[in-house]
Amino acid sequence: MSNNSDGVFGALHHRDPVVSENPGSANIYEFVEEKHIDDVKSMESTKQPPKLQRKLKGRQMGMIAIGGTIGTGLFIGSGSTLADAGPAGALVAFAVMGSMVFFVCTSLGEMSTFIPTSDPFNHFGARFLDPALGFAFGWNYWYSWMLTVGSELVACGIIVQYWLPNINSAIWSVISLLVMFSFNAISVRGYGEAEFWMASLKVSAVLVFVVVGILTVTGATGGEFIGGKNWHVEGAPFKDHIVGVLKACIVAAFSMQGTEIVGIT
Repeated sequence: MSNNSDGVFGALHHRDPVVSENPGSANIYEFVEEKHIDDVKSMESTKQPPKLQRKLKGRQMGMIAIGGTIGTGLFIGSGSTLADAGPAGALVAFAVMGSMVFFVCTSLGEMSTFIPTSDPFNHFGARFLDPALGFAFGWNYWYSWMLTVGSELVACGIIVQYWLPNINSAIWSVISLLVMFSFNAISVRGYGEAEFWMASLKVSAVLVFVVVGILTVTGATGGEFIGGKNWHVEGAPFKDHIVGVLKACIVAAFSMQGTEIVGIT
């Protein structure tokens, strides 16, 4: 290995003198740097080929990250959120959960930039806090996505059954599962291209829904002018007060699941 210390190791050992004067701050920086240096030395000594093949294009990864945040929680759960919490309660719930997601994603992006790794993000929990926490992160994340996949399949059956009520919704769920498995079983490039176009379709659908919603509320589609009437009906704008807001927070959190993909892509 080269004796030149001005490269990776020199950059890692460089710290702001003001930060270094604080013993508490220096300890955490030294801990992170030492672990990072050990990882770099281990990678250079083993000389193993990369485990992952980077065949996804930038446009594909970007659209997968954006489309991954759009799912049944937004398309199907929005109505129940308004019914449970009212217009103001739903707005507060989405604002609270959106703020939490924003800070989580920015923090995750900073850690991913500071320590690039091919490991999943639960690696950071094990690295900075405790291996047991990283272990719990990994299994909770797996369990969360298992539930999400199941809900997505059920939602597919419910949506198609609206137009074809005489066919059992379980059939459409099985068909959706087979399509999902096929996309993941093909090549990386084929998967990326399929995900790109499907995610583009979801993003386009959201934009269409926003435009149609504005036209409907303003009465441009030929119906009644709605405007802010729903803010003055019985129980509005906060239905069931704090209980309704908490119910809406659950749906809002589920709607925003997958935003961590944006932070690590």
